[in-house]
Formats: sequence, structure tokens, C-alpha cells
Amino acid sequence: MTILCLGQTVYDTVLPIDSPLKENEKRRAVNGFSCMGGPAANAAYLCGLWHADTYLCARIGKDAAGQAILDTLTKVGVHTETMLVDEQTKTSTSSILVNLQNGSRTIVNIPLSEAHVLPVTWPEHVDVILMDGHELPLCREAMQRYPNAQIVWDGDRVKPHSMDLLKRVDHLICSEEFAAQITGHETDETTYAQLQPLARHVILTVGEKGWINNGRLHPAYQAKTLDTTGAGDVFHGAFAYGLDQRMSVPESLELAGLAAAISTEKAGGMPSIPTLEDVKQRRP
Repeated sequence: MTILCLGQTVYDTVLPIDSPLKENEKRRAVNGFSCMGGPAANAAYLCGLWHADTYLCARIGKDAAGQAILDTLTKVGVHTETMLVDEQTKTSTSSILVNLQNGSRTIVNIPLSEAHVLPVTWPEHVDVILMDGHELPLCREAMQRYPNAQIVWDGDRVKPHSMDLLKRVDHLICSEEFAAQITGHETDETTYAQLQPLARHVILTVGEKGWINNGRLHPAYQAKTLDTTGAGDVFHGAFAYGLDQRMSVPESLELAGLAAAISTEKAGGMPSIPTLEDVKQRRP
């Protein structure tokens, strides 16, 4: 069984602060650090850490940040021959300010420049594809190349040019922000029904409340939240892992929910990704 994660990778600088951010002030960070980030990259890292046969297809620059990302992925066994090294751009970077009082975070991203056409070394066979909505031409090609793969779509925010692809998605996992953009209102008892026509199977994540599947709210696992950065990436990666291991959708969601909750107890996105053993030990 093989997982292909396709989309965005970023090099993050994480700056924990001990109170809410205000404009026009100077602050000191508490033990700041840098690491790999990005939805598809964090999900791929989790799957590699959990010993799944995993590939990541994402674009980086030929620079120190890009090399650090490749090194991070290689350490957990993620195949990187599918990575796109673009010599005409710099690797995307983000500064993430984390409020240690409540775990909320503010992200400022410097994106990649406009994509150039680069050759892809595609895996011979793929069972599960996780897409985060970036690199749309590659998303379309992957759907055509692996027609029997289960497709998971990370619906963090609405990307207008991707909406036509959702009808071909097996599992749309979307955030409340995505839902609000689609429905025009905050999450209420009608939201899930309005989202259902978008894809074959819709899961709505509702932050610390949990997730909605088949119209029913599944409460989130309890955690001592320090930083929510990357929790959604962990949820998507663990769900894709569950499908790859032939778990049912409800079982995969329970695994994803627990892994995401555990991840909020540490600072940073990638550094907070729990091992599979950690998750198994925390199972009720």
C-alpha cells in the first residue's frame, strides 16, 4: 500500500509569545525555532514516521530551506524523488506567532512564485492520494494517473479553481472556514447538509468541538492544548494512513482525531507530530 501526498511544503519559523499579539509593539519570543511545515508535507511526514510507504510531491527552491525540507523527509523514510526542485524560485517560508496562553496561532506566509512546468517522477502505484489544493495541474494528472486510488482532499480554504475537482474526491475533509466560504454563514445545524453535494463523502472539522461525519458530531479528544499549529495536517495525514491500512472511515477518523489532539500539546507543526506508539498508548 502506498500514499502520495501532493501540495504545499513550507519552511516555518515558529515564534511562541506569552500573550496576545498587538500592533506596533516589540516582543520577545519564547524558545523560537525553525522546521519544515505545510499541509501536504506535514501529512507526508506523519505517514513516513508511522512507517507507511509514502511519497511527497511538492515544490521547493534550490536553497538551504529546500534542502532542510528534503533532509527532514528522508529521515522518516518519505520518498523524495517526486519532489519538484525549482531553480527559478525560493522555497516558501512562514513566520508563525503562537499565543502560549490559548494555543492560537497567526501565520504570515511568503509563497512560491508562479509555478513553472517541471517533470514529475511519479510512483508506479498509489493507493491513497492526499491533496491540499495546491499545484492543481498535478492534482488533475494524479487523478488521471491513479484512477483506483482513494482521494482525500484537505479543504482548509476554498480555492476557486479547484472546485471542479471535488466531484472526483472520495473524502473531502473541510474546515469551518471552508464551510463558511461555501455557505456564506457560520457553522450551524444546516451546514453539513449544504456541503454534502460537493464530494462523495464530506467530513467537517469543527476545531476543539471535534468533527461531523454523516451529519453527526463526534466530540474531540481532550488535550492540554499548547499550540494548534499543524493539527489539521496531522488529522488529514492520520486519516490517509488509516485508509492505507484498510481501516474503515470511522476508524480512520477516530485515529485522526486522537493524533490531532495529541499534536496540540507541543509547539510547532512538524515537531508536534506524535508517533504511532504515542497514539496507541492514548487510546481510550
